[in-house]
Amino acid sequence: MPTFFPFCKIKSRSNPLNRQGKEARLSGFSLFELLIVLLILGIISTVAIPGISRMLNKLEFRRQTQLVMATLRYARLISVSKGKEVHVVLDPDNNKSMLLSGAVDEIREFDFGEDGNITIEPPRIIFLAESHVTPATILINQGKRTVKIFMDPLTAMPIME
Repeated sequence: MPTFFPFCKIKSRSNPLNRQGKEARLSGFSLFELLIVLLILGIISTVAIPGISRMLNKLEFRRQTQLVMATLRYARLISVSKGKEVHVVLDPDNNKSMLLSGAVDEIREFDFGEDGNITIEPPRIIFLAESHVTPATILINQGKRTVKIFMDPLTAMPIME
């Protein structure tokens, strides 16, 4: 009897005879063998899930940090292209978002989780139309992770440490 999965044949009570007249032996997996495999997969997944969770949190932190860098590069681009200053400050109500003002008025929000925050020293970054910026340090924290971003005054580009 042909089956859809040739490796998983159902055992019948009576064994048919093969061409030589001998009793044919049917191969397949028993229910017990399948349950053992499922049990092993369950144990492996419970061991692997915490490591995967940590890896995903690390990737999300890296992605949010890259969004902060992109926001700073965007502020520089707008300042140079429009020929006006762009001011970047942290939102006083929520230190996880940046307010851009001057040549553009925008709010850029970041999600570093409940234990994450951003600090800017000095509290205001000013991008000048001549492609310069006031020196500043942006510190991003989330749990044990910390990233420092320095603003290069000459190129007005953010540099991650």
